[in-house]
Parts: sequence; structure tokens; C-alpha cells
Amino acid sequence: MRKTSPSLNTLRTFCAHHSAGNKKAALGRRLRCQCWTDWFCNRGDRIRTCDILLPKRLSALVGNVFLSLDPSYALVFVLSGVSWCNQVLDIFRTPFAQYREQDVVSHMPRVSQTEPWIKPFRRQVAVTCGEDWYVRNNRGRLRLEVRGAGTVALNFDWTERGAALALPFIQQMFKRWDGGRITLTVATLSTKTSGSNKKLDFTQLVDAFHKFVPYAGDKTWKENYMPVLRNCRDQFKSKAPCDGEALCMAALAQWEQGTRMRQISRRVLFKFLDWAVQRGHLKPIYSPPARLPETLKPKRIGYPLSDAQILSLIESIPDPRWQFAVQLLAVYGLRPEELRWLRIKDGALWCIYEKSMGGIKGQKTEPRRLHPLFVRDVDGTAVDWKLQARLQIGDVLPPLRTEGKGAQAVTSYLRRRKIWMAMINEADHAGEQLTTYSFRHRYAKESHTKESHTKNLPVANIAEAMGHTMEVHLKNYGRFKPSGTGNLYAEVNV
Repeated sequence: MRKTSPSLNTLRTFCAHHSAGNKKAALGRRLRCQCWTDWFCNRGDRIRTCDILLPKRLSALVGNVFLSLDPSYALVFVLSGVSWCNQVLDIFRTPFAQYREQDVVSHMPRVSQTEPWIKPFRRQVAVTCGEDWYVRNNRGRLRLEVRGAGTVALNFDWTERGAALALPFIQQMFKRWDGGRITLTVATLSTKTSGSNKKLDFTQLVDAFHKFVPYAGDKTWKENYMPVLRNCRDQFKSKAPCDGEALCMAALAQWEQGTRMRQISRRVLFKFLDWAVQRGHLKPIYSPPARLPETLKPKRIGYPLSDAQILSLIESIPDPRWQFAVQLLAVYGLRPEELRWLRIKDGALWCIYEKSMGGIKGQKTEPRRLHPLFVRDVDGTAVDWKLQARLQIGDVLPPLRTEGKGAQAVTSYLRRRKIWMAMINEADHAGEQLTTYSFRHRYAKESHTKESHTKNLPVANIAEAMGHTMEVHLKNYGRFKPSGTGNLYAEVNV
């Protein structure tokens, strides 16, 4: 037990709950006192219980308020801050001669130290943000606690003025927190760095988003990302959109509904808005809608060229380089862009082109070994143009423009051939579409013919040879799979 002479400013409180009439309190023993008072420790936490070490020399009760001790000593209880909300009242024995009884009474604090603005402030927070949101004093500063989400210190004083300033800040935090969509820390930072009257710096925002999609190449970023992001930026130049749905509809208005470019732009815009809202750059109200009104155009069916049509087309082409290109497209079922990515490895022909699979993680197709499926003449004889050997000795392919423009180069050349234009009309009459991918459609169809099926060409192997997954293959070429329905009906009619 310390023998200290405390001054008046160390005198905090005097427990009047104990009296000499408590016969159970043996002298010199520790007594637990259930004092449900509004005492506060030096951290601002309410004290619910206190430990009191009764003095060895306890005398008569005076006025049911003080413990009268030896005339030369007084018992003073001082908060020691030993542990969280479980303080210990240390006993100091000090000469009492210089203190009068009324002096001690005048310096005793009131039982309740709760200021009148605290309860209304906490009630406003609970009403506007929910009962799980609670504010408390933390060494003179405000601390926000959210049940199940954690706690965060706010830069406001624990005063009536600080509470008035903190309330709108907390309410804005609640909106950005959006039911736990982001953490309290992120909600606090985003509330500090943005406001309703602050203009968005879309240049910095777009640059930051570009780092989030590193798999988007310069060409893809310029053609597929920037147009719709510029449209999104323009919507905030005057009056901001009312919500995410209105923002998306306005930003996508440039493209006709159902077109492929609109689908790509919508996917990019949704990804950008999700990213911006989650990081607090945009308000939660601008989250992309779960569903956006769209009218989808039916996808046109690709027209597979027949072997006879391919032979006729090759005969009509005067340039050997373009003849070579068409032969490669037909025999190996290539995408036009893959013509520039052909390589000989370990005596086999490979395509090392990596096509984007359209996923958010930047998945791409893997390089694949190519397997020929020869074109047959009118007699059914396979025509071998020795394509791999010609590539190996350096036969030249035609110019295919810049990277990514291979299909446009092939289309531009073939449209100058009369026979190609006639084939386009044939395809239209059949309700299908002739494109540079029609050579690839032919490869898929012939791989599923009865002759190929009897040679045990499973769908998985055909998909692997064409460089896509089984799901993609069945979605686009499932119509070429042999069906036994016709044979069954033919047998019934015999």
C-alpha cells in the first residue's frame, strides 16, 4: 500500500456505498462493490464495479456518507486505470489535518458525468444508420463502432460541436459502406476524399482503372474500353445521372441494341462501375443495375462452305499468295488472324496465336497443334496441297495489314471476287451468313460428318483441334453433330 500525499486535483470520488454497518466486511479484506454509477475512468469508459480494500482501522459511520478514520488519517479513493472498465480504487493514507470535511465534499464530483448532448447524438446515429452503429468517447476523440464490422477512429472531438460536425459525416459513411460492401476504413477514406460538390477527375480515375485490367492490350483498350468510358465521363459534365441504370443507358446509347459492340461496351462499363463504387470513387447509387433493358438480335448462322465451292474460289484467285492463304484457312480451319501466327515446331505445324477468351481475369487460348482436314474433289479424292512443307521452305503469304486486322484484310480481298459475292447471295437465300469464318465452319462440319464420326473423332478432340472449349464448340457447332433422329423416322417409313 502506497503512502502518498495526494492533492485536491487527484481526489476523484468517494464511495459512499460502504459503511461500518457492513458486518460481512472483515477488516483488512478486499470487498467487491456493485456500484452501478456513472463514474468514468481516465479513458472515458464507464466503471461498473470497483474493488475496495477496507482499511484495517475502521471506525464509526458519519452521516452515512464518510468513513470516519483515525483523526490523523483520511481514506481517499483515486482511479488507477489498472484495466479496461474494471478499475481498482487504490487506498491512499494521507494526513487529513489540512482538509476540512466540507472541503472534501465540495470537491467530490457528481455521480453522473454524462453530458446532455450525448444521448440525443447517439440516438440520431442509431435512427439514421441502424442500431448497430454506436459512437463513444476515446480519449477525447470520437470513435465509431459497428457491430460485426469493426471500429474506426474519426477525426472529431468528443464535444457537442464535434458531434454536430460528425453526424453528417457518419451518415455519408453509412451510405458508402452500403451494408458491408466495403470496409469501414475504406468508407471513411472515401468520405474524406469525396463530396457531393466535388468534381470527378475522370482522367485519373480511368488511368487507375487501366491498371486494374492489365491484360487489355493497347489496341483493345483504345477500341473497346475508351469509347464507353468517355461516354460515361460526359454524363457527369452537367447534371449527374440519378442512378446507375440511367448512367448506363446514356453511356451505351451510341450503339444499337443487340450489336456485338454494345455487348462489349456494356461489359466494360459494368466492370468499371463496380470497380469505382467498391473503392469509393463513385457513390453506391451508381452501381450497375442487375438487369438492363436490352433487345438482343438473334445471332446469324454461319454458312459453311462446301469443298466444291472452295475449289472454285481458289481457281478464281489470280494471286498465288492469296490462293495459299485460302488453302490454309480451309484445310486447318483457321481464324483469319491466325495466318500470321503459324510456326513449325518439332516437325509439326502449330498456331501460337493467343485469343482472348473474354473473361475478367484475361484468360487466353493456348497455342495448339494443327491437324489437316483435306478438301476433296468431285470424285471424293483428298487434295493435298503440301501446305506444311510450303511454309517450311518459306512460301509467302499475302499482306494482312496490322496485327488484329487479318479478317478485314481477307474480307477486303475476297469481296473483289465475283464468285465470292455470288456465294454471299447463296448464303443469304439459305438464311445464313458467309464470312471469312466460313472456312472454319466447313472444318467443323466436316469433322462431324458420318465418315469422320466413324473414325472416332470425339467432340472434345475436335474442339481441341479448333482451339476452343467444348462449351464454345457445342454452342456454335452443335448443329453439325450427327443425329440419329432422321434414320429412326426413315426406318419407321420402310
